[in-house]
Amino acid sequence: MHALRDAAYDIASSLLDGRRPSPASVNLVNELAAPEPPAPRLELTPDSVRPAPGSALLPEDALLSVVARDLIDLVSDASRRERLTRCASEVCRMLYLNPPSGRPRQWCSMRRCGNNAKAAAHRRRKAATDEGRRAPESGST
Repeated sequence: MHALRDAAYDIASSLLDGRRPSPASVNLVNELAAPEPPAPRLELTPDSVRPAPGSALLPEDALLSVVARDLIDLVSDASRRERLTRCASEVCRMLYLNPPSGRPRQWCSMRRCGNNAKAAAHRRRKAATDEGRRAPESGST
């Protein structure tokens, strides 16, 4: 899963950076996407339906295939690819999809990066205001 995460980041960030992803990343995603994940199934019960036994949990290779296929779908869909965005925080590496309509987000999360950025901007403004108050008035002797 860690190798797939790294390959996915390499591929997705290459779209934003205008560079080619590494061949190793592309090869890994293709390799992991190859197995056909099992189709979820329902089972009739006397009163309703429920997931069929064995269809609730995916084996590791099927789970990796689903994630790799989702990445391939993202890269293949021009409208989703255009909404791919990097968090504006200088310390965050998160990539995310902006919503298809409405105002685009600037940060991956307002609670995390957005709040930190706004708090840092407030501290900078306050420090500048405080520094301006401490500066001696010009022209006085």
